[in-house]
Amino acid sequence: MRISHNDQFLFVADDVGNLCVFSVKDKSDKRSLTGKDTGQVGAIAWSEEVLVTKTDLEEKHALMQELKNKVDELALHNEYQLRLKDMNYTEKIKEQTEKFTQDLEQDKNKFELLSEEKNDMEMEYEERLKQMEEKHQHQLQELEGSYQQKIMGEVERYQHQCHERDLQKERWENQQGMLVATHEKYVAELTEDFEQKLDEDKSLRIQYEEEKSDLQKEFDEVKQQLEDDIDTEIQNLRTKYDQQLAAEREATLRFKGENGIMKKKFTVLQKEIEDQKEEIKLLLDKEKELHEQIKALERE
Repeated sequence: MRISHNDQFLFVADDVGNLCVFSVKDKSDKRSLTGKDTGQVGAIAWSEEVLVTKTDLEEKHALMQELKNKVDELALHNEYQLRLKDMNYTEKIKEQTEKFTQDLEQDKNKFELLSEEKNDMEMEYEERLKQMEEKHQHQLQELEGSYQQKIMGEVERYQHQCHERDLQKERWENQQGMLVATHEKYVAELTEDFEQKLDEDKSLRIQYEEEKSDLQKEFDEVKQQLEDDIDTEIQNLRTKYDQQLAAEREATLRFKGENGIMKKKFTVLQKEIEDQKEEIKLLLDKEKELHEQIKALERE
């Protein structure tokens, strides 16, 4: 149903091709039916209804429902596939997390074992140093005791000789010069011998001190090397796990990208469905035109 632009004729058509034209004579109401001339708010717009048969309408509704069911089925299928992938990725992440936790626990146990070994070595070196100090102290005490005994023996011998000298003073007066010279020479030799032994003891003590210093340096070097090895191994493990974690994150991002691609495909599919609807509509219109042409030919 349509009205002309000048509001003078009304055109009505049906589905079999009949067309009726009505002349509008009553113009007492000056308001335009189309609203084009006066521009009033209450103007009547062009009618948008199209007459179709109930069968065509039911077929169209059935086709639309079928396409809607297919879309729902595809959406459920895609959602199910996404859930399966999500469960699979969650399980993989859980397995990787458990694996990394076990490796970290093993590394922690290994670090504790190395720490215990380091402590044992420290205790062993400290015990060796203590034993060497005790040994050195014991030897020093023995040497001091030995030299003390020798000195005491020499003192007693000197006193005994002085006593004998007093007893034989008269007899030795002629040999006094010789005896004094001999005694001074003996004392000098004894003093020289004592000083020589004392120098040897000092040299031995310096040697022990140097050995102690060398052992301390060796202990410090071993300790530093152990600490450096432990730090290096921890850094290597940290780098390895960081690389694995970065790879897992990259895989997660890739899966997200695939999910976005699936969403885009779904959008394209919806667009194709809409295009098919338009094509179906065009085919229905064409079919209707063909029916009208056939009926027109039959009437001729």
